[in-house]
Amino acid sequence: MKSIDVVVPCYNYGAFLRECVESVLSQSVSDLRVLIIDDASQDNTPDVAQELARADRRVTFVRHPKNAGHIATYNEGIDWCAAQLSMLLSADDYLLPGALGRAIDVFDRHPRLGLVFGNSKVLTANGRLTDQRCSALEGTGAATEVIGADQFIRLSKATNIVPTPTAVTSTEMVKGSGGYLASLPHTADMEMWWRLAVLGGVGFVHDFQAVYRRHDLNMSTAYSQDRHGLGDLRGRRDAVDYFFRAWGGRLEHAVALRADALRVLSMTAVGMAGDAVLASDDTAVRALCSFAEELNPAIRRSPQWQKLALKQLIGPRAWRALRTLATPWRLSA
Repeated sequence: MKSIDVVVPCYNYGAFLRECVESVLSQSVSDLRVLIIDDASQDNTPDVAQELARADRRVTFVRHPKNAGHIATYNEGIDWCAAQLSMLLSADDYLLPGALGRAIDVFDRHPRLGLVFGNSKVLTANGRLTDQRCSALEGTGAATEVIGADQFIRLSKATNIVPTPTAVTSTEMVKGSGGYLASLPHTADMEMWWRLAVLGGVGFVHDFQAVYRRHDLNMSTAYSQDRHGLGDLRGRRDAVDYFFRAWGGRLEHAVALRADALRVLSMTAVGMAGDAVLASDDTAVRALCSFAEELNPAIRRSPQWQKLALKQLIGPRAWRALRTLATPWRLSA
Protein backbone atom coordinates (compact mmCIF):
# COMPACT_ATOMS: atom_id res chain seq x y z
CA MET A 1 0.00 0.00 0.00
CA LYS A 2 1.34 3.41 -0.98
CA SER A 3 2.14 6.07 1.61
CA ILE A 4 0.11 9.28 1.85
CA ASP A 5 0.55 12.74 3.35
CA VAL A 6 -2.55 14.84 4.10
CA VAL A 7 -2.24 18.62 4.34
CA VAL A 8 -4.98 20.43 6.28
CA PRO A 9 -4.95 24.19 5.60
CA CYS A 10 -6.95 26.07 8.21
CA TYR A 11 -8.07 29.67 8.52
CA ASN A 12 -10.61 30.34 11.27
CA TYR A 13 -12.04 26.82 11.04
CA GLY A 14 -11.11 25.81 14.58
CA ALA A 15 -14.67 24.64 15.22
CA PHE A 16 -14.32 22.01 12.48
CA LEU A 17 -10.62 21.14 12.70
CA ARG A 18 -10.79 18.25 15.16
CA GLU A 19 -13.46 16.37 13.21
CA CYS A 20 -11.46 16.86 10.01
CA VAL A 21 -8.13 15.61 11.37
CA GLU A 22 -9.63 12.72 13.32
CA SER A 23 -11.41 11.55 10.16
CA VAL A 24 -7.95 11.25 8.57
CA LEU A 25 -6.22 9.61 11.52
CA SER A 26 -8.96 6.98 11.78
CA GLN A 27 -8.38 5.75 8.22
CA SER A 28 -7.03 2.20 7.85
CA VAL A 29 -3.76 3.32 6.27
CA SER A 30 -0.44 2.25 7.75
CA ASP A 31 1.85 4.95 6.34
CA LEU A 32 0.11 8.26 6.96
CA ARG A 33 1.09 11.76 8.09
CA VAL A 34 -0.93 14.93 8.63
CA LEU A 35 0.25 18.53 8.44
CA ILE A 36 -2.00 21.24 9.86
CA ILE A 37 -1.12 24.70 8.53
CA ASP A 38 -2.79 27.53 10.43
CA ASP A 39 -2.79 30.58 8.18
CA ALA A 40 -2.83 33.08 11.07
CA SER A 41 -6.32 32.21 12.30
CA GLN A 42 -8.00 34.50 14.82
CA ASP A 43 -10.07 31.79 16.49
CA ASN A 44 -9.12 28.74 18.58
CA THR A 45 -7.37 26.93 15.72
CA PRO A 46 -3.90 26.98 17.41
CA ASP A 47 -5.25 25.40 20.59
CA VAL A 48 -7.08 22.62 18.75
CA ALA A 49 -4.14 21.96 16.42
CA GLN A 50 -1.63 21.77 19.28
CA GLU A 51 -3.84 19.29 21.12
CA LEU A 52 -4.08 17.11 18.03
CA ALA A 53 -0.32 17.21 17.45
CA ARG A 54 0.41 16.31 21.08
CA ALA A 55 -2.02 13.40 21.00
CA ASP A 56 -0.72 11.74 17.81
CA ARG A 57 2.86 11.70 16.54
CA ARG A 58 1.60 11.49 12.95
CA VAL A 59 0.35 15.08 13.21
CA THR A 60 2.59 18.11 12.63
CA PHE A 61 1.40 21.66 13.30
CA VAL A 62 2.69 24.86 11.68
CA ARG A 63 1.32 28.36 12.30
CA HIS A 64 1.90 31.40 10.09
CA PRO A 65 2.73 34.65 11.91
CA LYS A 66 0.63 36.49 9.30
CA ASN A 67 -1.85 35.41 6.68
CA ALA A 68 -0.15 34.06 3.55
CA GLY A 69 -3.27 33.28 1.52
CA HIS A 70 -4.62 29.93 0.43
CA ILE A 71 -2.48 29.28 -2.67
CA ALA A 72 0.80 29.95 -0.85
CA THR A 73 -0.43 27.75 2.00
CA TYR A 74 -1.34 24.93 -0.39
CA ASN A 75 2.08 25.04 -2.01
CA GLU A 76 3.82 25.11 1.36
CA GLY A 77 1.95 21.92 2.20
CA ILE A 78 2.92 20.32 -1.09
CA ASP A 79 6.58 21.16 -0.46
CA TRP A 80 6.31 19.34 2.89
CA CYS A 81 4.82 16.19 1.38
CA ALA A 82 7.25 13.30 1.00
CA ALA A 83 4.85 10.37 0.59
CA GLN A 84 3.97 8.87 -2.78
CA LEU A 85 0.45 10.28 -2.57
CA SER A 86 -0.90 13.50 -1.13
CA MET A 87 -4.16 15.24 -0.34
CA LEU A 88 -5.25 18.78 0.48
CA LEU A 89 -8.19 18.57 2.86
CA SER A 90 -9.84 21.79 3.98
CA ALA A 91 -10.28 21.94 7.75
CA ASP A 92 -14.06 22.32 7.42
CA ASP A 93 -14.44 19.06 5.46
CA TYR A 94 -13.88 15.48 6.57
CA LEU A 95 -13.27 12.01 5.16
CA LEU A 96 -15.65 9.08 5.30
CA PRO A 97 -14.46 5.69 6.63
CA GLY A 98 -12.30 3.75 4.17
CA ALA A 99 -11.86 6.68 1.77
CA LEU A 100 -8.07 6.72 1.68
CA GLY A 101 -7.84 2.95 1.43
CA ARG A 102 -10.15 2.93 -1.59
CA ALA A 103 -8.21 5.70 -3.33
CA ILE A 104 -4.84 4.12 -2.58
CA ASP A 105 -6.10 0.79 -3.91
CA VAL A 106 -6.80 2.45 -7.27
CA PHE A 107 -3.28 3.90 -7.33
CA ASP A 108 -1.82 0.49 -6.41
CA ARG A 109 -3.59 -1.05 -9.41
CA HIS A 110 -2.87 1.89 -11.72
CA PRO A 111 0.41 3.41 -10.45
CA ARG A 112 0.79 5.95 -13.27
CA LEU A 113 -2.39 7.87 -12.45
CA GLY A 114 -2.15 11.52 -11.48
CA LEU A 115 -5.45 11.85 -9.62
CA VAL A 116 -8.09 9.69 -7.97
CA PHE A 117 -11.37 11.16 -6.72
CA GLY A 118 -14.87 10.01 -5.83
CA ASN A 119 -18.38 11.00 -4.89
CA SER A 120 -19.05 13.21 -1.90
CA LYS A 121 -21.78 14.20 0.50
CA VAL A 122 -22.75 17.78 1.33
CA LEU A 123 -23.46 18.86 4.90
CA THR A 124 -25.52 22.06 5.09
CA ALA A 125 -25.48 24.59 7.91
CA ASN A 126 -28.74 23.14 9.29
CA GLY A 127 -27.20 19.66 9.56
CA ARG A 128 -28.77 18.11 6.48
CA LEU A 129 -26.55 15.56 4.71
CA THR A 130 -27.20 14.99 1.00
CA ASP A 131 -25.53 12.87 -1.65
CA GLN A 132 -23.58 14.66 -4.37
CA ARG A 133 -22.73 12.24 -7.14
CA CYS A 134 -20.56 13.03 -10.14
CA SER A 135 -23.30 12.52 -12.72
CA ALA A 136 -20.83 12.59 -15.61
CA LEU A 137 -19.19 9.41 -14.33
CA GLU A 138 -22.09 7.51 -12.79
CA GLY A 139 -24.00 4.62 -14.27
CA THR A 140 -21.22 2.26 -15.35
CA GLY A 141 -21.78 -0.19 -12.51
CA ALA A 142 -18.04 -0.59 -11.90
CA ALA A 143 -16.60 0.20 -8.47
CA THR A 144 -13.82 2.26 -10.03
CA GLU A 145 -12.82 3.39 -13.48
CA VAL A 146 -9.85 5.00 -15.19
CA ILE A 147 -10.30 7.99 -17.49
CA GLY A 148 -7.91 9.45 -20.04
CA ALA A 149 -7.17 13.16 -20.26
CA ASP A 150 -9.29 13.96 -23.33
CA GLN A 151 -12.31 12.17 -21.91
CA PHE A 152 -11.93 13.74 -18.46
CA ILE A 153 -11.68 17.28 -19.84
CA ARG A 154 -14.61 16.69 -22.18
CA LEU A 155 -16.74 15.43 -19.28
CA SER A 156 -15.69 18.37 -17.10
CA LYS A 157 -17.26 20.91 -19.49
CA ALA A 158 -15.27 23.89 -18.19
CA THR A 159 -16.24 23.28 -14.59
CA ASN A 160 -14.70 21.57 -11.58
CA ILE A 161 -16.33 18.14 -11.34
CA VAL A 162 -13.89 16.94 -8.65
CA PRO A 163 -15.11 17.32 -5.04
CA THR A 164 -11.87 18.63 -3.55
CA PRO A 165 -12.06 16.68 -0.25
CA THR A 166 -12.06 13.44 -2.26
CA ALA A 167 -9.00 14.24 -4.40
CA VAL A 168 -5.86 12.14 -3.84
CA THR A 169 -2.92 13.05 -6.06
CA SER A 170 0.48 11.82 -7.15
CA THR A 171 2.91 13.88 -5.09
CA GLU A 172 5.61 13.58 -7.72
CA MET A 173 3.34 14.90 -10.47
CA VAL A 174 1.98 17.79 -8.41
CA LYS A 175 5.45 18.88 -7.34
CA GLY A 176 7.06 18.26 -10.71
CA SER A 177 4.47 20.32 -12.58
CA GLY A 178 4.85 23.38 -10.37
CA GLY A 179 2.12 23.17 -7.74
CA TYR A 180 -0.93 25.42 -7.59
CA LEU A 181 -0.93 28.65 -9.61
CA ALA A 182 -1.20 31.98 -7.80
CA SER A 183 -2.53 33.48 -11.04
CA LEU A 184 -5.67 31.33 -10.66
CA PRO A 185 -6.71 32.09 -7.07
CA HIS A 186 -10.17 30.53 -7.35
CA THR A 187 -9.77 27.96 -10.13
CA ALA A 188 -6.28 26.60 -9.46
CA ASP A 189 -7.79 23.29 -8.38
CA MET A 190 -9.69 22.82 -11.65
CA GLU A 191 -6.53 23.54 -13.63
CA MET A 192 -4.57 21.14 -11.41
CA TRP A 193 -7.02 18.28 -12.03
CA TRP A 194 -6.81 18.81 -15.79
CA ARG A 195 -3.02 18.96 -15.58
CA LEU A 196 -2.83 15.70 -13.63
CA ALA A 197 -5.17 14.09 -16.16
CA VAL A 198 -2.66 14.94 -18.89
CA LEU A 199 0.30 13.73 -16.86
CA GLY A 200 -1.12 10.40 -15.78
CA GLY A 201 -4.87 9.99 -16.17
CA VAL A 202 -7.65 9.99 -13.61
CA GLY A 203 -9.22 7.29 -11.46
CA PHE A 204 -12.77 7.55 -10.15
CA VAL A 205 -14.19 5.78 -7.09
CA HIS A 206 -17.97 5.45 -7.15
CA ASP A 207 -18.16 5.26 -3.35
CA PHE A 208 -18.80 8.33 -1.20
CA GLN A 209 -15.35 9.45 -0.10
CA ALA A 210 -15.79 12.65 1.91
CA VAL A 211 -18.16 15.25 3.27
CA TYR A 212 -18.06 18.83 2.01
CA ARG A 213 -19.39 21.24 4.58
CA ARG A 214 -21.45 24.14 3.19
CA HIS A 215 -21.69 27.17 5.47
CA ASP A 216 -21.52 30.96 5.41
CA LEU A 217 -17.74 31.04 5.91
CA ASN A 218 -16.95 28.89 2.85
CA MET A 219 -14.45 30.75 0.67
CA SER A 220 -15.78 29.04 -2.46
CA THR A 221 -19.39 29.85 -1.57
CA ALA A 222 -18.64 33.53 -1.05
CA TYR A 223 -16.72 33.70 -4.33
CA SER A 224 -19.40 32.01 -6.42
CA GLN A 225 -22.08 34.40 -5.11
CA ASP A 226 -20.53 37.59 -6.47
CA ARG A 227 -23.17 39.98 -7.75
CA HIS A 228 -22.88 39.35 -11.47
CA GLY A 229 -21.60 35.78 -11.32
CA LEU A 230 -18.74 36.94 -13.52
CA GLY A 231 -15.99 36.24 -11.00
CA ASP A 232 -16.44 32.49 -11.25
CA LEU A 233 -16.89 32.55 -15.04
CA ARG A 234 -13.75 34.64 -15.56
CA GLY A 235 -11.78 32.42 -13.23
CA ARG A 236 -12.82 29.34 -15.18
CA ARG A 237 -12.05 31.10 -18.48
CA ASP A 238 -8.57 31.97 -17.20
CA ALA A 239 -8.00 28.36 -16.12
CA VAL A 240 -9.07 27.09 -19.53
CA ASP A 241 -6.83 29.58 -21.34
CA TYR A 242 -3.79 28.81 -19.21
CA PHE A 243 -4.25 25.06 -19.35
CA PHE A 244 -4.50 24.85 -23.12
CA ARG A 245 -1.52 27.17 -23.57
CA ALA A 246 0.64 25.15 -21.20
CA TRP A 247 -0.61 21.60 -21.67
CA GLY A 248 -2.82 21.50 -24.76
CA GLY A 249 -0.01 20.10 -26.88
CA ARG A 250 -0.32 16.81 -25.00
CA LEU A 251 -3.99 16.34 -25.86
CA GLU A 252 -5.19 14.54 -28.96
CA HIS A 253 -8.20 16.83 -29.44
CA ALA A 254 -6.99 20.06 -27.83
CA VAL A 255 -8.55 22.48 -30.34
CA ALA A 256 -12.00 20.92 -30.12
CA LEU A 257 -11.85 20.57 -26.34
CA ARG A 258 -10.89 24.21 -25.85
CA ALA A 259 -13.63 25.41 -28.19
CA ASP A 260 -16.18 23.24 -26.39
CA ALA A 261 -15.10 24.57 -22.98
CA LEU A 262 -15.47 28.18 -24.12
CA ARG A 263 -18.88 27.44 -25.66
CA VAL A 264 -20.05 26.00 -22.36
CA LEU A 265 -18.88 29.10 -20.48
CA SER A 266 -20.58 31.32 -23.05
CA MET A 267 -23.87 29.43 -22.73
CA THR A 268 -23.61 29.59 -18.93
CA ALA A 269 -23.16 33.36 -19.09
CA VAL A 270 -26.29 33.70 -21.26
CA GLY A 271 -28.28 31.63 -18.78
CA MET A 272 -27.08 33.84 -15.93
CA ALA A 273 -27.98 36.92 -17.98
CA GLY A 274 -31.51 35.56 -18.23
CA ASP A 275 -31.67 35.32 -14.45
CA ALA A 276 -30.38 38.90 -14.24
CA VAL A 277 -33.18 40.06 -16.55
CA LEU A 278 -35.73 38.57 -14.15
CA ALA A 279 -33.96 40.35 -11.29
CA SER A 280 -34.09 43.65 -13.23
CA ASP A 281 -30.29 43.92 -12.99
CA ASP A 282 -29.44 45.63 -16.28
CA THR A 283 -25.78 46.09 -15.37
CA ALA A 284 -25.37 42.35 -14.85
CA VAL A 285 -27.21 41.58 -18.09
CA ARG A 286 -24.85 43.78 -20.11
CA ALA A 287 -21.73 42.41 -18.44
CA LEU A 288 -22.75 38.78 -18.87
CA CYS A 289 -23.81 39.24 -22.49
CA SER A 290 -20.52 40.95 -23.29
CA PHE A 291 -18.60 38.09 -21.68
CA ALA A 292 -20.62 35.49 -23.60
CA GLU A 293 -19.97 37.20 -26.94
CA GLU A 294 -16.28 37.61 -26.15
CA LEU A 295 -15.91 33.85 -25.71
CA ASN A 296 -18.17 32.81 -28.58
CA PRO A 297 -19.38 35.44 -31.08
CA ALA A 298 -21.69 32.85 -32.64
CA ILE A 299 -23.71 32.75 -29.43
CA ARG A 300 -25.95 35.53 -30.81
CA ARG A 301 -27.38 33.03 -33.31
CA SER A 302 -28.23 30.44 -30.66
CA PRO A 303 -31.73 29.61 -29.34
CA GLN A 304 -30.49 30.55 -25.86
CA TRP A 305 -29.68 34.08 -27.02
CA GLN A 306 -33.06 34.42 -28.74
CA LYS A 307 -34.78 33.33 -25.53
CA LEU A 308 -32.79 35.95 -23.62
CA ALA A 309 -33.78 38.61 -26.15
CA LEU A 310 -37.44 37.70 -25.70
CA LYS A 311 -37.13 38.02 -21.92
CA GLN A 312 -35.62 41.47 -22.35
CA LEU A 313 -38.29 42.50 -24.85
CA ILE A 314 -41.35 41.59 -22.80
CA GLY A 315 -39.85 42.21 -19.35
CA PRO A 316 -39.72 40.18 -16.13
CA ARG A 317 -43.42 40.46 -15.19
CA ALA A 318 -44.73 39.39 -18.59
CA TRP A 319 -42.18 36.58 -18.81
CA ARG A 320 -43.26 35.16 -15.46
CA ALA A 321 -46.90 35.33 -16.53
CA LEU A 322 -46.07 33.62 -19.82
CA ARG A 323 -44.11 30.92 -18.01
CA THR A 324 -47.06 30.29 -15.67
CA LEU A 325 -49.47 29.92 -18.59
CA ALA A 326 -47.04 27.65 -20.41
CA THR A 327 -46.29 25.36 -17.45
CA PRO A 328 -48.10 22.37 -19.01
CA TRP A 329 -45.74 22.72 -21.98
CA ARG A 330 -42.72 23.10 -19.66
CA LEU A 331 -41.48 26.51 -20.72
CA SER A 332 -38.34 26.78 -18.61
CA ALA A 333 -37.05 29.84 -16.77
